[in-house]
Parts: sequence; structure tokens; C-alpha cells
Amino acid sequence: ILELPVMAAIGIVLKKFSADKLLIFSGMAFFAKILILMFATNMIGLYASQSFQLFAYAVFIPAGAYYVRIQAMAKKHHISLRQEFDEHDTPDTKYIVITEDDFPIATARMYPVDDKSMMIGRVVVLPEYRHLGIGTMVVSECETWAEELGFSRTVVESRDNKIEFYEQLGYSIDGEPVQGDTFLCIRMIKDL
Repeated sequence: ILELPVMAAIGIVLKKFSADKLLIFSGMAFFAKILILMFATNMIGLYASQSFQLFAYAVFIPAGAYYVRIQAMAKKHHISLRQEFDEHDTPDTKYIVITEDDFPIATARMYPVDDKSMMIGRVVVLPEYRHLGIGTMVVSECETWAEELGFSRTVVESRDNKIEFYEQLGYSIDGEPVQGDTFLCIRMIKDL
């Protein structure tokens, strides 16, 4: 519950500070939390350590997701930040961040399309971690989470060069290709 105010304001914070700086800030908050917890001698000390959770976890997840997306997509494909971070990046958006040694290496976002379908989008793996099954793990975790939230279908808008990847995961094409702002995309669906 402590994280909610920061998570609600993260969109504003990310416009003022870069994702890598927020990751450093989040790491320092994690460190401060652990340090205070180690030396806490009473309940006040425990509560003080938990207050750092506000800045540690609540900043880490969205900042990690944004960092991966900027590094792997915006810079590589020369996508403007306004195009990469659109109206679907809201406080209600769900993010999955995969880490290696506490460093974000992959991400995806999810948001409801309707009361039965959850959109999985912006599935991104840093280039040096591709072809290791991490993208499959990200999509699988999103599907599990969507099902836990009560959704019976997942939807992706796949780039045209990633259709085979999603077909191997059980997705089927649902419509004609559409030219987006940056890529040719094809809507694909999967019943959970």
C-alpha cells in the first residue's frame, strides 16, 4: 500500500528524470531500507525501514520497464519517447520486469482491452539477452497474471517479423496487418 502514491505519480516522475537515474535512486532506497532494518531495535525502526519501500519497489518496476524499452527499442529503432510511451502507459498499466542480478533485462506491459481480454504489449528483451527463452518467459508470466486477474484471452499486436514467435506460443492471427506509427503490426489472440 505504501507504494501506491509513488506508482500513481510515476508517469510525471519519469518525464522529469531518466529511467537510469530512477533505477539508481531505487537501488539507494533498497539499500537504505536494508541498512535501517539491520539496525532497527524497535518497531519504530521497522516502520522507518518500510517507509523506504515507498521509493524502492514503486520506482524500480516502472523505471526498469522504461529503461529496457528505451535501450532496446527507442534508441535502436529511433522511436521518439512520445511514440514509445503512449496513452496505455498509465498508473493502471501492469508491468512485468525480468531482472538478472537486480538489473532489468526484459519487460512487458498489460492493460485490459475489454472484460475478457488483456493486451500484452511492449514485450522487449535487451539485445544481449535475446534467443535465451526470456521473451517466452515474459509472455508466459503475462498470460499467467492475466488469468489470475480473471481474463480468459490475451491479445498482442505483433510486429510483422515476430509473428512466428507468437504462433509458437499458441497465438493465432486475428485480422489484417495495420501500419502503426513505427512498425507493421498484426493483431493476434490466444484463449487462456
